[in-house]
Amino acid sequence: MTEYRIYQTRLTDAQHREINEKGWNGVEWGRDYIDATMMFTENGEPIDRPEDTVARAVGRGWFRHTWILEADDLDHLFAIANYMRDQDRIVWRDKKAKSASVGNVVFDEVGNGFICMSLGWHPMAPEARSAFLGAVSTYLPATTSER
Repeated sequence: MTEYRIYQTRLTDAQHREINEKGWNGVEWGRDYIDATMMFTENGEPIDRPEDTVARAVGRGWFRHTWILEADDLDHLFAIANYMRDQDRIVWRDKKAKSASVGNVVFDEVGNGFICMSLGWHPMAPEARSAFLGAVSTYLPATTSER
C-alpha cells in the first residue's frame, strides 16, 4: 500500500464571480482553466504536454493540496477519491476537496508525480515534479487526531 497526495484546482470566490459575470470566454484566464481541468484542446484533441498546462495553472495559484490517502495503485486511488470504496483508506481530506478528476496531480510517497488524464495517468518528468512541489503547499496533519 502506498500513501498518495492529491492536488486539485480551486478558483477563488472572486474568480467564480468573474466567470458568472463574463463567462469562460470573457476572462483572460478562462482557456487555461478549462485546459487544466479537461486536458483537451479547443479542438477536442488531448493536450500534448500536460506538464505545461499544469505549470500554467500552478503559476495562477490554482492548485491546492486536498487529499492524503492510502491505495494499492493509481486506479485504486481514483476509486477511493470518487467515494466508490475503501473510505477507511482516507488519511486526510480538505473540507473543500472534490472527487478525483481529470487535471488532478498526484504524488506518491517517494515523489513520483502523475497527472490524471481523461484516460489514464500521465507520469510527470522530474523537472515538472520539482517545479510543482516547489510552488504548491502541501498540508501535513500535525497530529494523528487530524488524520
